[in-house]
Amino acid sequence: ALTDLVAKYEPFKGGKAHGGILRAAKEKHAELTPILLETLSRPKDYGLVIVGHSLGAGTAALISIMIHDDYNIPLHCYAFAPPSVVSLDLAGKCKDFITSIILNDDMIPRLSYSSMEDFKHLVSHLISQKDSGKLQR
Repeated sequence: ALTDLVAKYEPFKGGKAHGGILRAAKEKHAELTPILLETLSRPKDYGLVIVGHSLGAGTAALISIMIHDDYNIPLHCYAFAPPSVVSLDLAGKCKDFITSIILNDDMIPRLSYSSMEDFKHLVSHLISQKDSGKLQR
């Protein structure tokens, strides 16, 4: 949960990523790299599937982007109810190997640092309009 609170975006792979979740993904990627390299040294008649749920789905997506860029292996990530972890431009680059599964109106996958900043500015603008008398019912 503390990972979620580090909500600022950081540059990542030509786009932006959620800072806290990116830090967790980098740590997990570093931990898994020796295992991945050993596995990749075997005959390559299989691919890699990465799965996560909620915060783990965001981490799985970021790890998938790292592995996709670092290794030439068949890879797919299934992210169940992931938080919004990458910018729209980066998300577009990942659509062929990351599938997000979201239940109906689950709001967490739709929230992002950017959308909350937009909401804050909208509310601030409305308050200033009300205080100046320009906003009427």
